[in-house]
Amino acid sequence: MSNCFKFVARYNNLLKLGFYERVVDFKKFGKKVLIAIGGWNDSAGDKYSRLVNNPAARRRFIKHVIEFMQKYKFDGLDLDWEYPKCWQVRALKIRN
Repeated sequence: MSNCFKFVARYNNLLKLGFYERVVDFKKFGKKVLIAIGGWNDSAGDKYSRLVNNPAARRRFIKHVIEFMQKYKFDGLDLDWEYPKCWQVRALKIRN
C-alpha cells in the first residue's frame, strides 16, 4: 500500500468520524487549534527539503494548507520537520 493511499484512507476515516470538527470544537474553550504534519515517522527522507527548495511547490503547499485550514477552521499549521536536510551539512561533508 503506497503512503499516498494510506494518507487518503486515514483522511477519509477522519472525515467520516467528524474528527476535525470535534477537535476544532475546543476553540470554544479559548484554545488555539493547529493541524500538524511531520514528526518523527514522517520526517525521514528529503520530501520537506525538496518542498522548501522549489518555489512552485512551496506556493502550492501554502495554498493548499490555507484552503484546508479555512475549510476546517484550524488556527494554524505545525510543520514538525524533525530532520531537515540542509546544504550546510552537505558542504561540511564535502569539505572534510
